[in-house]
Amino acid sequence: MQSVFSKGFRGDSRSGCPGIYKIPCKNCEKVYIGETGRDFRVRMHEHELSLKRKNESDKPSCSAVVRHVSETKHEIDFSGAEIIRVEGRVQKKTNRGSTY
Repeated sequence: MQSVFSKGFRGDSRSGCPGIYKIPCKNCEKVYIGETGRDFRVRMHEHELSLKRKNESDKPSCSAVVRHVSETKHEIDFSGAEIIRVEGRVQKKTNRGSTY
């Protein structure tokens, strides 16, 4: 798994912005859609750490990314992750991310 800090995001001026983002799966057409009010790079790093720590997929705090990997044994394409809509700082998170 490649870190978002090592490649792909440093040159993107939006990478430090909050907003709505997507992370594709390397093995199927599913895409995780998430929202963050913080730096996009930090959120991607948190997703990577979740996978490295192999959080149990039945925990309520577990993201859909971790559940997808746990259930399918697929790999997440962090190098293909991108912000699809830049937003101001999100005051209150209204929903959790989802895999579509």
